[in-house]
Amino acid sequence: MRAIIERSWEHVAASLVEVDGRPLILRQLDWLAAEHVTHVAITLGLDDVSEAIAACVIARAPAALTLTLIRSLRPIPARDAAIDAQFPWRGRVVCVPATAMVDARLGPFEVAWPAEELRVVLASPGADDRLPPAALRLVTQEWGAVAARRGVGWACHVTDAAAADRLSRLLTSGHLARPAAVAA
Repeated sequence: MRAIIERSWEHVAASLVEVDGRPLILRQLDWLAAEHVTHVAITLGLDDVSEAIAACVIARAPAALTLTLIRSLRPIPARDAAIDAQFPWRGRVVCVPATAMVDARLGPFEVAWPAEELRVVLASPGADDRLPPAALRLVTQEWGAVAARRGVGWACHVTDAAAADRLSRLLTSGHLARPAAVAA
């Protein structure tokens, strides 16, 4: 399986925010590796923050992943990023927002759905409504119908240090299951 971590143009530095002592981007890569993703494309800008993100993942990404860094001055549609990364179109490509901390199982969504794009809606972690839920997208090379399904697991947007601190407290307090992909 292949994945794209899509840059947030509004929260550029979110990938470097530390959640329980580890940058969000590395937690995302850990989760993707645990879900048997083999290739990850990361969309970046041409700014200093993007260079810092690139340096972080090059130095510390899980060895099991093949990474492709795609730099651009403007947002890149997921299908274009998949082409730039030279992903073969077998099955779906998982699209993860750069601000999303995720613990969800991808296996059930690898099966073929009638829609060309599947939006996986996940619950927010715990009872903290200041951590807005996040969704994943699974895309094919074709444009067309979009379907939505509930996913098993949780995901939330971490856009700043305050959100990272709230999530870190949930993880360390035991109020949120600490999945293997999130464990320090």
